[in-house]
Amino acid sequence: MKTKRKVDIQTIVESPEVYIVARSSSSDVEQLSYIETRFECLEEISLPLPNENGEEIIDIMRFFHGDNPAQQYECGQQKGGHYYCSVCGVHANRVYELDYSYCCTHMSLSDRQKLILEGAISRQKTLAGNSKPVHQLKKPELLQELNSRKIYEGETQEDLKRLLTDELHGVQRVPALLYTNPLASLASINCDKYEILPFEPLHDVGKHIENILVELPMHVSPEEATMITETIELCLGKKETKRCFDYRCTLITVTNRVIGKVSLEVQRLLQTLVEIQAIAYGRDENCSPQSVLRFHNLTWLHAFLCWQVIGYQTKKMTCRKFCGVYFHKLSAHAAIQNRLISGKSCHAEEQERVFNAVTNITRSTSSYKPDHIIGNVLLRIQAEKKLGEYHSENTIDQQQNHISKLAKSLPSLGNTVVPFSIITRHSKSWQTHLERISDFLMFGRGVWWTSNEEGDVEFFDSMQSGVDSRSEGPKLHHFRSSNFKEEEDHLHKCWSVCIEKKILLPLHVLRLKDATTDTFIPTQTQFLKNQELSDDASNDANMEDEANSEHIGEIAISTPEEHSQNCFESVGKNDHSHEDIVQYNLIMPMPEDDLRESMLEDPPVDTAHMTAAQEDVQAVNGTSEAQISKDPLSANKEQWHTKLGSTLAYVLGNTNEVIELDHVRKKAKDQRQDKFLLDSYMYKLAVIQTK
Repeated sequence: MKTKRKVDIQTIVESPEVYIVARSSSSDVEQLSYIETRFECLEEISLPLPNENGEEIIDIMRFFHGDNPAQQYECGQQKGGHYYCSVCGVHANRVYELDYSYCCTHMSLSDRQKLILEGAISRQKTLAGNSKPVHQLKKPELLQELNSRKIYEGETQEDLKRLLTDELHGVQRVPALLYTNPLASLASINCDKYEILPFEPLHDVGKHIENILVELPMHVSPEEATMITETIELCLGKKETKRCFDYRCTLITVTNRVIGKVSLEVQRLLQTLVEIQAIAYGRDENCSPQSVLRFHNLTWLHAFLCWQVIGYQTKKMTCRKFCGVYFHKLSAHAAIQNRLISGKSCHAEEQERVFNAVTNITRSTSSYKPDHIIGNVLLRIQAEKKLGEYHSENTIDQQQNHISKLAKSLPSLGNTVVPFSIITRHSKSWQTHLERISDFLMFGRGVWWTSNEEGDVEFFDSMQSGVDSRSEGPKLHHFRSSNFKEEEDHLHKCWSVCIEKKILLPLHVLRLKDATTDTFIPTQTQFLKNQELSDDASNDANMEDEANSEHIGEIAISTPEEHSQNCFESVGKNDHSHEDIVQYNLIMPMPEDDLRESMLEDPPVDTAHMTAAQEDVQAVNGTSEAQISKDPLSANKEQWHTKLGSTLAYVLGNTNEVIELDHVRKKAKDQRQDKFLLDSYMYKLAVIQTK
């Protein structure tokens, strides 16, 4: 029968159904008591179900989506702490380093199960039903646990705890569905395709928009701040409950208000976020190679703009909160997830509505007796749905239409253009970004990207171009035939093809990993080979290596004040065009205590940098190659207490300064709480810097 009504098939298919109502708190212990009930459903999920036409339907458990605490519970991740991400082992203090975050590989549920069970103590306690098998271990247990994992370092109990924490990356138990039978495989419970979705638009987009709107007025002029706060107050001031929908509307309204009245970088910060939230809530039919490329570029560019406009010195909230789990999931996981599944399929809007409906039903119609609550909820939920009163107002489609109309009043950003200054100053982050879109780069210049004479790179990703895909490719994958680990492997293979076939890539320095030394060696590429790189561009690349040296093992030291000055001294200057918006050096300063602590970590040996440094030092000190060992790893290993000492001996020779630094570094590492030893080490390291 034709009704001339539009039917949203995706919404009908993905509409949630309430089938279990658990009477428990939010604690893991109480929620884990319902695993047996869930397990009973999973055992029969593979049985075919005939429909009205006699066709058999086989259900497959594909993915779990919910807010961050729900994700952490489902996969067995710790709640809070330094390792809060439910799908990767990123450290909370380094999520702003995009080159680091992008390289953190996806951890599947099988990986988590294997990681817990490979330890002697954790395996024993897991089989005994302990929900936190690695929590509060004593020193003998820590030693046994680490030794079973082939880790033989550490002496004090604190050192052992730190080593175990770094090894597990926040994994505290096996996934929830394996809690009652930890040795079972996921395939045995019909969950071999089961994945945890890292990015959930309702909470991650909404909370990040909230953080931006709270912090942004503190980093603009008083007149601009007044304009922004007045608009926010007008949109949100009288609302007791602020939904993600309200924040999305407020973001668009604020962006529309400030266009042409604030600095260009502030405009781009807001405009990129407007486009991000639109794609994050996009329908399955809107997914295309162009939107995938656009989402990758937007999330990468928005992360840079956050640090250019707001930076490290947050004023309304802590930097840990601003650059927290919502920032990380938006910048690191949203684009990869969008390759496999649309935003509409992974947001929890409908589930939140069901939860609110259950709460309202309980408050208004229940006697608050435990025996009455569950039956009353199930009965009234079904009755409301049958009568058509279920979500009759403010439906998701109505909200999406309202947001789309608001967004049409904003100017389009056009194609993504990345200035050559950014490519040179942030070559590490830029390369990791290119690795994540390597399937678009395989076809060379002119298909999905091009560049001008100055080296600025333009991607053909504008949503107004009308070209969603190209005959050359790439072809997108889907969650029914792929998963996150397979997608990572696919992109890694595409990048390897680009390297092996020497396909022109839009970067001037290529860092390739040396398998023998486990370090990255920078080499010049053919990009802009007919043009000589300016001294400024070369210096920018060198400055980036020096600025990030505390994390890659090079020898450098600077005060937090110097880091802060480098990070913000360029903001607001040369604001002439779109190409100059984010070309400044975005160095991320570290607190002084963290800086001192990081200087004690043993760096990897980078022979490429040492060879160049050795030649310079020989010229200055008058030493010859015969006086210095050829192999950095064989420079009298036995006499050196630290890797840094051995490395410096290769570069500078066995001088008294190197020997003293090696001894002081060893003592400072053994007694990290001794401020005098730390100060002595930092002083001697500064002396070595002059060599």
